[in-house]
Amino acid sequence: MNNRYGSNIDNILVGIGPSIGPCCYEIGRDLAHQFTNKYENYNHIIIERDNKVYLDLWKVNYLQIRDKGVKDRNIIVTKICTSCHNDKFYSYRKEKGGTKHRMIAAIGLISNLEGGKMSTKILVVDDEHSIVELLKYNLENSGYEVKEAYDGEEALNMVSQERFDLIILDLMLPKLME
Repeated sequence: MNNRYGSNIDNILVGIGPSIGPCCYEIGRDLAHQFTNKYENYNHIIIERDNKVYLDLWKVNYLQIRDKGVKDRNIIVTKICTSCHNDKFYSYRKEKGGTKHRMIAAIGLISNLEGGKMSTKILVVDDEHSIVELLKYNLENSGYEVKEAYDGEEALNMVSQERFDLIILDLMLPKLME
């Protein structure tokens, strides 16, 4: 982002959304050894419990992003395991490959400056209030104007009434998926 688009590292925000967590991401000892060798400076990415080995992908991704210069305050990790919460998220591992559904994420480049001042309006949509509040808090602290909606119907009404530069949303929203 810095080299290609001239982005300021202080303005880069990263969200690590729901994904399989270290509670459920069991791996073999051979893969654990590969991770330990590749990321020898990353402490506590491999967890041993009940004679099984688990990988903390959240921590690996967080540390890689931080190593690239993104500030800690600009990295949000939701710490929501899709395998533990497969009633809300699709989990290939939990469903043993039986799901035909997938989740998607989007990355946006925002260049909406007025007089050198950021004026980006973001809509955050999720039925999990804690996720909305976490994103809103961090985005507002980074200078963004943030509005929130808690279901698909509310989000559609807001989008029909005002313009947003970026919309961050849950893919399985109540009153949209029904």
